[in-house]
Amino acid sequence: MNYIRLSWLVVLMWMLPASWVAATTESEVVVTIKPLAMLVKAVVGDEMPVTVLMPANVSPHDYALRFSDVRALNEAALVVWVGPELESALRKPLAAARPEVLQLSALAGMQWPVSASKDDEHKGVVVQGESHVDHEHSRDLHLWLSPENSRVAVKAVAARLALLYPDKAALFETNLHVFLGALDSFDQRARQRLEPLGAKGFVVTHDGYGHFIQYYGLKQLAAVQLSSGHQRGARHFARILEFGVQVGCVFTEPQMNSKAARQLASQLGVSTAVLDPMGQQITLNRESYLEFMAGIIDTFATCLEESAQTGNG
Repeated sequence: MNYIRLSWLVVLMWMLPASWVAATTESEVVVTIKPLAMLVKAVVGDEMPVTVLMPANVSPHDYALRFSDVRALNEAALVVWVGPELESALRKPLAAARPEVLQLSALAGMQWPVSASKDDEHKGVVVQGESHVDHEHSRDLHLWLSPENSRVAVKAVAARLALLYPDKAALFETNLHVFLGALDSFDQRARQRLEPLGAKGFVVTHDGYGHFIQYYGLKQLAAVQLSSGHQRGARHFARILEFGVQVGCVFTEPQMNSKAARQLASQLGVSTAVLDPMGQQITLNRESYLEFMAGIIDTFATCLEESAQTGNG
């Protein structure tokens, strides 16, 4: 008799919707990219699994979803993403799925870098502290590079998870409080180091540092590639060379083709340094975001400090 009842239970479980079955087991928070996972992990700690959908060595602009990714989205208790402008491959799957979805780019309180006019961009003019805009994207979507925006993000994550898991709301609130306190202390130290470097000019490979640059008051002169990763033309390259000794450093990225950036640095006679806005080498835990941002800040500061000693920038 017990065997018959067990058999019917197995059959019923197979007949139930996948989303209901997932809800009866340990559900996951699914995030699209690793930097967002760092912020979510600061809130959930070790209490909840966090799955990162996209590899950190691939640009989210170019990622093609696998069947297993779609299944993970469908089974998630919560999906956190920047939005359709960045993770364009998720537009249809998220529209078809029925998980809880938190779109960070739509949150009230998010700050966006000031952009140059589209007329300047269409003319191919290199603008100091330039537009951080291309024809595909109306704004710089790397919002996690601003501590101010990260504060907005973690508060939204904690609030949404508290609704989904009210029994863990106090835990999320405690983790949030600890993280915000640590971020404030970290931010003060970062400003002390970067403030003397605010007048030092530099060039980036990938036009995706608008949030970071605006927040810390740095001086980006130009970008070799658009924020989508598309190369610009020879005229743009020549205009960057005109900055001459104003350029103290050229920053490259592991996710991007940096050949043009290295050639530029060679012609300008300046050093290059590698920035990783996706945190490829960072181990995911509740301290990951601060470790990640410390690496970004140290890379900027070290290269610009060295350029100051040689008289560039």
